[in-house]
Amino acid sequence: MVDDEPLNLDLLRRTLQRDFDVAVASSAAEAVTWLDAEAGAVAVVLCDQLMPGRSGTELAAEIRERWPGVKFVLVTGVDEAEEVVAAQKAGLLDEVVAKPWRGAQVRERLKELAAEAGAAAEAA
Repeated sequence: MVDDEPLNLDLLRRTLQRDFDVAVASSAAEAVTWLDAEAGAVAVVLCDQLMPGRSGTELAAEIRERWPGVKFVLVTGVDEAEEVVAAQKAGLLDEVVAKPWRGAQVRERLKELAAEAGAAAEAA
């Protein structure tokens, strides 16, 4: 999970930790550093769109290029924003979750994406 808001990270971690091994990063740069070391263990990245430095869609582009098997879920309060729509059209996003999100829905969709990522890795 990548979000610059500690409260959001904590809430998402508590929502997901029962079903997933959860790692958190407070910036896109921190996420990339972590992925460099642990990419083989990552199936899905859940990321906020609006962060200082680099946006979620900018991070999605780098992840898609460097780690194409990793699924990317963008969390945004502005799902119709031009940048988000462009990223969807470019195939950078596997899912967009609108704020306010519902824990059960996010958890179920992440399970589906993690299963897809696992199946793709086994086929490769």
